[in-house]
Amino acid sequence: PLPPRVGSTTTAALLLSLTKTTGSYRGVDLTFAIPDGVDIVRAQAPIGQITSDRVNRTVHWVIDSVPENIPLLTADVRVSVTPKLSDVGRVLPLVSSVQLKAQDAKTGLAISRTIPLGVSTNLDGDSQVSGRGVVVAE
Repeated sequence: PLPPRVGSTTTAALLLSLTKTTGSYRGVDLTFAIPDGVDIVRAQAPIGQITSDRVNRTVHWVIDSVPENIPLLTADVRVSVTPKLSDVGRVLPLVSSVQLKAQDAKTGLAISRTIPLGVSTNLDGDSQVSGRGVVVAE
């Protein structure tokens, strides 16, 4: 439910989008961590291999090769959180950043970036639910 309620599980859908403007890439590797208190429900992508490690609290998406004619790649990750009484009045973090590693297939140039996201239960950027992420009591 939104807003998140103490003792009730709220599930959020996170859509990871990787947009490229030119070129082709190989060894694309995206990784992000899930904070304590947030559970990985599922992770899936139409290209590459996406795995979730519930012990280390990470989602890892590996794509061997991204051809020049594919400008956009997406992955669907679902996470859930069950707020505690101590969370009342807070917005809970879901994902803080994504680490991206890849190699330009033409030049061999290595690419490594940390992309800040700051995704929380407030779900900023989602016009239907944005701003409704502060935890409330039951």
